[in-house]
Amino acid sequence: MIDMKVTGDSVEERIEKFNSFKDSLPNYVKKGVQINVADNVTALRTREETDGTLHKEWQFTHNLVTSTGDIYYSNKICLKKGDGVTYGDAGAAGVGFAGDGHLFHHPTVNSTANVSNGSTSNALYGAMVLGTATTTPHEANTYGVLGSGASGNTFQSGALDASGAINTTKILNENYPRFSDNDADNTGGYVSGAATGSDQVTWAYSWTKGDFTTGAADLTGGVIVDRATTATAANAAKLLCHFNFASPFEKTANDTLKVFVNHTFEGA
Repeated sequence: MIDMKVTGDSVEERIEKFNSFKDSLPNYVKKGVQINVADNVTALRTREETDGTLHKEWQFTHNLVTSTGDIYYSNKICLKKGDGVTYGDAGAAGVGFAGDGHLFHHPTVNSTANVSNGSTSNALYGAMVLGTATTTPHEANTYGVLGSGASGNTFQSGALDASGAINTTKILNENYPRFSDNDADNTGGYVSGAATGSDQVTWAYSWTKGDFTTGAADLTGGVIVDRATTATAANAAKLLCHFNFASPFEKTANDTLKVFVNHTFEGA
């Protein structure tokens, strides 16, 4: 029997990283709305060393919820339209999440059934995609189109998705999204008794050692996107959120990767 040794950032190092992330944020964003430091991305890369040691390394960054993301959350809370008609996963445009192009929560690991968008029944909807482009998140961006007033590159310009040899596309972990996430690896997420408790929604995605490797290309960020029945998201595919990692990094064949996206709701 071989004893597995696990090393990683100490609690103090993780706290220091999270505090550094908070300190580096500006106090205010567009329209004078203060950034919520609990709206964050927690990334955990676990590397297996040659002697079998597992080394865990955390980093934290901020994520931007798009205008579509705001609409998604309001639709998800109500699940009824203005006329009182149920608004569900399936349905054409104006009828359901699939037809409106923001079925971000489907599929998950334990829910891969086909859903109709009014014309096509398919399971290829929500996913996280990672990439290497230098992009600035903007609330009006889609997968391959810059929103009005945005500048720089599109996310798609460096996306590692089904269109190329490296495909980072990953569906949701089982039983996500959820609130009060109790995964100990989500260091930037829910803390029992803290203000970021049951008002925080967590999305989680996990890659194994064999899922993909980036070679010489460092990962710079990612999106949660609705692929709208296609393996590779189209230019106009809608985004729930967009983020850049605090520090670009490479995923090797010895690494596993977990990415948590935390969204906290606050009174306004």
